[in-house]
Amino acid sequence: MGEDRLNYLLKKYNASYVKGEKRLSETNKQLKRKQRRLEKHNLCEELLLEINLHFAPYQKDFIHYLIDVFADEFKKLHGRASNEVIILVFMFYTKKIEDPRLNLNNYSISRKYGLTDSIFKLIVCRICDYYIKNSSLVYHETTRYDHEILSKNGGRI
Repeated sequence: MGEDRLNYLLKKYNASYVKGEKRLSETNKQLKRKQRRLEKHNLCEELLLEINLHFAPYQKDFIHYLIDVFADEFKKLHGRASNEVIILVFMFYTKKIEDPRLNLNNYSISRKYGLTDSIFKLIVCRICDYYIKNSSLVYHETTRYDHEILSKNGGRI
């Protein structure tokens, strides 16, 4: 067997997928997730063009970051909301951080897709809940300390 043929076979069988072979179910799942995530990012770009808010580059990056974090869990944020509504919530949340006086009702795009204040608040609360649960610092009730002694001594044991 020639050296070229050996190199060809090594390259062929070291590849993750060879043409004509059936893909594993895990590979198919990963490809579908990647495709859905890409569709959500494309949808975000379309909505950014449609909405008349001016986003700074770091704000756009934050919106795409939120899409990456919650891409597989959009239905956990709100079961009946469309992808457009959830991405709009990410956009308004990003803008509302800097301008708390921002009102959703002033924008026709929120009426067009059915985004209301109650949906916005619910999704933002679930985003915060996700970050609190996945934070390394979590509130935890403890019985290790006598709270009366701590309050009398100014917090010292």
